[in-house]
Amino acid sequence: MDLKLLDPLLTAQGRRMRGQVALNADLNGTLSEPRPTGSLQLTGGEVQDFAIGAHIDHINALLQAEGGTLRISKFEGRAGPGTVSASGTLGLLGEGMPVNLNLSARKARPLAGDLMTVNLDSDLAVTGQATGKLVVTGTVHINRAEIRIPEHLPATVAVLKVTRPGVTPPAPTPGPSIALDLTMDAAREIFVRGRGLDAELGGKIHVQGMVDKPQPVGSFAMQRGQFALAGQTLTFSKGEVGFDGGSLTDPSLNFVANTASANVTATLTVSGNASNPKITLSSIPDGSSQPISIKSLIKIIRTGKTLKM
Repeated sequence: MDLKLLDPLLTAQGRRMRGQVALNADLNGTLSEPRPTGSLQLTGGEVQDFAIGAHIDHINALLQAEGGTLRISKFEGRAGPGTVSASGTLGLLGEGMPVNLNLSARKARPLAGDLMTVNLDSDLAVTGQATGKLVVTGTVHINRAEIRIPEHLPATVAVLKVTRPGVTPPAPTPGPSIALDLTMDAAREIFVRGRGLDAELGGKIHVQGMVDKPQPVGSFAMQRGQFALAGQTLTFSKGEVGFDGGSLTDPSLNFVANTASANVTATLTVSGNASNPKITLSSIPDGSSQPISIKSLIKIIRTGKTLKM
């Protein structure tokens, strides 16, 4: 079978699959307790998700079924310059369909889009029950990540829910609940660039909770960073993107830069969250602190001062 036949189902979702599947199997037993034996082989496989920029190609896989167990004897693919692989078993007849999988990546680039590109190593384990609860554990080491802030965010696309009169839509099929116990680390080389910002970060976070509501703990500390505005450069030598009590998509911010003039030291602070950052200008010795507008900030910068910690 050519996986191109799945285009009518996947294209509307912004996905694509390619490859040739060969099935050689027998099915015995009863409808309530089927006993499949045989193999399924995929050659020249490719999986692509255009929305998030995920792409894995050159996939070759061999799945074998015997005695009520489906075994991944081989799964290898390429993600950019690196590789991904998987092995493990799925119990077709056991209670809840027990799962025991191992996933690994080496110098893989599973994401490459306009907003983010990631190169990583990982060793993950998926255990539990396919029809019950799964647990994903392991480590993800980020070799390099590029996060780009676009000059103009793309317009949102309205999705219309279409129903046919007199036809009751099928109830959504609940999937397994997936718990997380992951450690993500990067010594450095997490770059955030765009709209005048050029920063490099590194650190470690631990992600627990459920996949639909992860609970990250930890932070990425700034290794270096600067912000170009109105022809001048603000140099931040202290900064942190924190995830304690926050979310993976909306971390807290804490960036500071100082400048001294006469007997007054001015401090520029960027705080708040990524979705709602706050810029505050304070001074010593009077200790006053007030939010500052972009217009006022440009005026201060144009005096020729460069803010440094």
